[in-house]
Amino acid sequence: MTYWLLTTEYPPQSGGGIGTYCYHTAQMLSQKGHQVTVFVPEYSSESLFFENSRAGLRIVHCPVQSVKGLGDEAALSWCFSNHVSNVASQEGQPDFIEFQEYNGIGYFILQKKLLLQDYLNNTRFVVTAHAPGFLYLDYNQAPLFKLPQYWTGEMEKSVLVSADKLISPSQYLLDTLNTYVDLKKQDSRVIPNPYQSPDQPCFDYEYGDFVFFGKLTPQKGAIEMLHYFSKLWDEGFEYTLSIVGGGDHFFYPLMSDLGTHLQRKYLKYVKKKLLFFEGHINPSNLFTR
Repeated sequence: MTYWLLTTEYPPQSGGGIGTYCYHTAQMLSQKGHQVTVFVPEYSSESLFFENSRAGLRIVHCPVQSVKGLGDEAALSWCFSNHVSNVASQEGQPDFIEFQEYNGIGYFILQKKLLLQDYLNNTRFVVTAHAPGFLYLDYNQAPLFKLPQYWTGEMEKSVLVSADKLISPSQYLLDTLNTYVDLKKQDSRVIPNPYQSPDQPCFDYEYGDFVFFGKLTPQKGAIEMLHYFSKLWDEGFEYTLSIVGGGDHFFYPLMSDLGTHLQRKYLKYVKKKLLFFEGHINPSNLFTR
């Protein structure tokens, strides 16, 4: 089986959940004997180039150019569609093409599939839901009407309903997305995110201590979590909370960075060594701290 995977992030680039998902998916499929190609954006070169990562797995670096009349996200989607068409014309159509819904990177590919009679007609298209911008911006109380976020959200919605199959790591995400865009007719399935690790992370925590993994944004629940923990600590709760995840996420209601705000607000618990802000940890350092 030939499987192409389009993504905005992939190791060694340090990203978030999308990059981690794509890495493990590509590794697992190639280990099963499938031919996997990962398409990633390339902003430092004007030429398409291939990189063999391991047997059955290669990385295609796709140059991204500005396109007159299109914003950055739409231009990326347009460039992806052209590169996929060029590689398919040289090598033949893959069995599957998968991409994230985030930023609508598969928008123009699916538009061509829907409008052009012979465009990749032997390929099945899979979209994996992570957290589209139109959803997390709403949760983070950001202005949805701001350009280009609004039109990027429309691209994401189109991708969700246009693919042959929609995959989600949870039923909750599917149910929530269905309140924004009608997915009742979409062929969707819940498949937990893949993860394979032979070791245990080298964190020095005691039994009963709490660890929160996630960036400091409202969508992750950090505001409510710290509110409840502060009440527990004030009542004599002795267990610690460590937050592993980056800050630097602008919060519009406060017009400031949320991570900085939370560190200032709960500083007394940091001084009491009950609360620890670990910050962002690169996946490559997860087992060597």
